[in-house]
Formats: sequence, structure tokens, C-alpha cells
Amino acid sequence: MRIGRCLVAARLAGALVVVAFFGASCGDEPAGDDDAAGGEGGGSSGAFCESSLDCVEGNGGRTICDPLLRACVECVASADCPDMHDCTEHACVPYTTCNSSLDCPLGEVCHDEWERCVECVRDADCDEGERCADSECRPPCDSDNDCTPLGLLCDQAGGYCVRCLEHSHCAELEHCARGDCVADVCRADVQSCSGNALATCDDEGTMATLTPCAADESCRLAGNGASCVASGEGGAGGEPGTGGSSGTGGGSGGRGTTGGAGGASGGTGGSGGSGGALGGGAGAINAGGTAGAGAGGGTGGAESGGTSGSSGASGSGGTAGAGGGGPVAGPSCESESGDECQGESCCTSLVVPGGSYLRGRGTEICSTCVDGCPTEGEGCDTDELPETTITISAFALDKYEVTAGRYLAFVAAFDAWRAGGQPADGVGGHPLVPGSGWNSGWNTLLAADSATLTTRIESCSNSTVDGGNATDPMNCVDFYEAFAFCAWDGGHLPTDAQWEFAAAGGDENRLYPWGSAVPDATLAVFDTTGPLIVGSLAAGAGRYGHRDLMGNVWEYMLDLYAPYPSGCNDCVNVTTGTNRTLRGGSYGNAMSTMRAANRYDDGRPATDRTNSTGFRCAR
Repeated sequence: MRIGRCLVAARLAGALVVVAFFGASCGDEPAGDDDAAGGEGGGSSGAFCESSLDCVEGNGGRTICDPLLRACVECVASADCPDMHDCTEHACVPYTTCNSSLDCPLGEVCHDEWERCVECVRDADCDEGERCADSECRPPCDSDNDCTPLGLLCDQAGGYCVRCLEHSHCAELEHCARGDCVADVCRADVQSCSGNALATCDDEGTMATLTPCAADESCRLAGNGASCVASGEGGAGGEPGTGGSSGTGGGSGGRGTTGGAGGASGGTGGSGGSGGALGGGAGAINAGGTAGAGAGGGTGGAESGGTSGSSGASGSGGTAGAGGGGPVAGPSCESESGDECQGESCCTSLVVPGGSYLRGRGTEICSTCVDGCPTEGEGCDTDELPETTITISAFALDKYEVTAGRYLAFVAAFDAWRAGGQPADGVGGHPLVPGSGWNSGWNTLLAADSATLTTRIESCSNSTVDGGNATDPMNCVDFYEAFAFCAWDGGHLPTDAQWEFAAAGGDENRLYPWGSAVPDATLAVFDTTGPLIVGSLAAGAGRYGHRDLMGNVWEYMLDLYAPYPSGCNDCVNVTTGTNRTLRGGSYGNAMSTMRAANRYDDGRPATDRTNSTGFRCAR
């Protein structure tokens, strides 16, 4: 059993951002000292970049700008690497190609679709008592009791043992990445705190060198570094620290700062800052997980003849992001309390790991198919063919469909946003696909002001805006309005490939998001008279935790509707076709549209609007 994953991490604006990549084997050797991170100084190792023009030759091979991390790296996709190499941890790593398992090293088998060697393709490739998950052999489990003898925990959603389920299960200077505790990756000039010691990043990008602070000092985080600061001094109590705010364009929430020293003669120490959530920057992959706990309050300082001030209270830890994600920093939820959607923020966005998977469906017709058409006459269309292997990078996808409440926040901000020259040419596109952003030629198709926008929505019968429930899925929007909303909120419409990866559970290639069970009223909102509030059917959640991927309302894709290409990496069709692709089915559709492979185009132009069509955003 090998429990491990390929991942990249970087410290941007003082906060850790982790992006995991899956699908191919990571290999037995480390992928290099990828210290990609944000920072000043274009052209230096791990330099901040806006484009690959900022990444110069002689930079340790890091000549490509990753638009998500905004850092110079060796590669973003396998196409950036020489033949027979994969892009793993932003480094080009050789892999073993194969035509059969005879070509593979001992203990590995040939994955026919990927044509490369992996640990397993099916459960039979693993030792007795293990199961194949994500091409790795893992011990199965029903509860922690099955994993405790191995020193592991049970991932009950996947049904196998892992080393961790959240960051708190790992040691300091480590984080949980898809069931394994891995070292934080950092930049060479970054310092942090480990207990009451300074942790300095070594040449391998690991926080490994510890320098204890003196007995009368405390390690304090400050901006992009840390220092040992004298503690216990008298004076005014410190102000409570605030949780780190999510940075724009890829930043993440930081840990809360430590409270000030306690006041003299009984003064109360300042409260520790609330822990900032790990992940959650608008426009960045939301790494999610458990937020850091707030640092302890300052120690009360003693004054001659006076009483020592009491220590400040520790800051509370931030809430763990559901399914490896958390609320994003887009403006659509700024006025909400944060618990409107099933007890959490309607802006919760969950990480989808990316990797290779089979898009579309096979040609078989059977009653319990893996990826075929369940029965004759189920409405399986030829536009789902051919089934082909494609690869996508990690991304984040909103857990919930965009609600009426979030959309009304967009309407309220619309006039000022438009007056500022938005949407600007190129915004709201897939960050890895040039030319997929807003086209200024569409400006005349978008309402000029909020009054016109409201009139257009209200012209559609049974709009959820008129229903009075802010957590209903937003409907009655056209493609351009959905595109503009996601751009304003710091994201983009998901691509057809991204959406199906999330709905099919990636390499699990599920028939439905929840598995193979026949759809019913507990799993999806279909064959009925109207939508439910978002996220109502927890049992119908997909592999990565997303709700309502099937039913409720159709969802706009970024892609134009056209036949599938034979294969692609991070692809989106923005050149061929007339109408936009829709996914997921709606409350008024039959069971056949609930399949992950199903996609739709009813011939309606992108300016059309119906009460059965909505959307969600990717990031």
C-alpha cells in the first residue's frame, strides 16, 4: 500500500495555498525542489509572475508562469514537458509507458487508457484485503476501528484507510492532501512559527530548520515572515487580532495575529486573532481544510505593587471547509451571515483534484452500467460519444448552484460595476485557456443598467427572484448574465470537461454523481413542478461533495455545443458551434438526464432565458 499524492504548494501573501494533481503515478523519486511561490522580483527562482514573459531563462528551468499560483514553474501541463514525462508538482518527471503489464516494474500494472504503469487498475491488482482507489491500493474500512491497528483513519466516504482526513491530523508544518500528511512547501526567504520557535524554509522548500525563541520571547507571525518578540511587558491590552482575509487573485486566508501584551495592574491581555481559513482566495484554487487556531492572547504584564493582567483568550479556529474547501472571497456573499445554505455559506467552493478520466459514455446498453446507457430508450444521445480520455488540472467548483440571494447582490452592484468598464475584455475565462474570457463584442448583449437587468429577469415566468426565497437556485438568466456574474464574483463558468469530471467522480467514472443507484426523489430534483432550495438532497452529493449536480436547474457551461474532440488537456470549446452547452438536467426533466455523461442543447440562443436554467461558478 502506498498512501501519497502529487501536489504543489506555495506561500502567497503569507498564506499557504495547496493544489493537488492526480491521475498519473508520482513515481518513486521526488519531483524536484519546486519552490514556486508568489513574491517580488520577476525572473528569480519561485518569482511572482503575471505571464511567462516574467519567467526568464536560467531560472532553474522555471520558464512558465502558472496562472493559478502566479509563480514561475517548470511546467503547468504535460504538454510543457519532453516526451515520456508528466508534469508532477510543477516539475517534468519521467514515467513508464506500457502496452501491457509485462512492460511495468514488479508490483505495477499497465493502465490501458493511460498507457502507463500504475499500482493498480482494479481491486484484483491489490493484495488480498485491499481495494484500488485512485490507482493506489488501500485497506478498506467501515469505521476507524478497521484502520486504528494500522495507525490510520477511515475515510468513510471512500471506504478506505488514510493517514489524515483534515490538517489537524498532521504534525506541525504539514498539511493533509488527499489522505496523506505532506510537508508544507515554502519559499526560501519565508519564516514561520512552529510552537515558540522560528521555522525557516530550507533549500528543498520545507520548513525544517527550527530556532527556539528565548524564554521571555514569543514567536509572532508578521506579514510574510515571523520573529521572536519580547512578551510579558506591561502596557495597554492589545486589540483582538483579526482572521487573515482572503487575498484577491489567488491569495488565501492567513492565520490570525497574536493578541497584544496584557495591561499593567490587572489589565486584560488582548484576545488572540481568529484563525483564518486555509484557502478561499477569489480566483485561486481553494485548498480548504481545517483553519488554523488563533494564537494565544498576550501575557498580562506585572507592575510593581500591582496585580498581573490576565492572559488574553485564544482565538477560535476557523471552520473546516466542507469536502476540502471553504467560503470564497467573492462579493456575492458579503452581506450574508454565512449559514444560509444548509448551515454554511452559499459561496462554499470545493476543490476538485483534477487528473485523467473518461469523458462521455461507452456504447453499451445495460441495466447496471458503469458508464453506458442504462436501458434502451433512456434518451442517451450520440453527443455523449466518443468516450475518450482527457486530462484536467485541479480547480474549485461552487458546492451550490448560484442562489437568488447571491444574484440579487450582483444586481445591486451592477451599475457601479458597469460604470467601471466591466466586464473587461478577457475576464471570466478559464485561467489556463487563452481566449476563453469575456468578448467585448458581447457588451451590447448584456444589460446596460440594473433596471434593464431586473426587467429582463422578471419577464421570465416563475423566476426564483420573485419567489421570495433567497436560497432558491437562480433561474431565468441567459448565458451572458451567468458569465458576467461569475466574472464579477471572481470565478468563471465551469468548462464542460470540469463539470463532468466533478459529476462523474473523476476516474471513478460514475453513472450518476452519487454512484450507480437509480435516481429517486431523495437523490435528485427531477420530474416535478419546481426546484427546491439549493443543497436540499445531501444523499445526492457527488464524490467531492457538490450538491444538485443533477436536477433542480440546468447549468450553463463555458463551452459552445459541438462534438467532442478525440482527447485534450484542460480543454474548452470557444470556437466551434453556436449555442452553449447545458448540463445536469432540471426539475422538469426525466431520469435519463440525471446521468453524468448527459449534455444538452435544445437549439436556444445564448440570449434566451427559461425558469429551468441556472448555473454555478468554477474558480
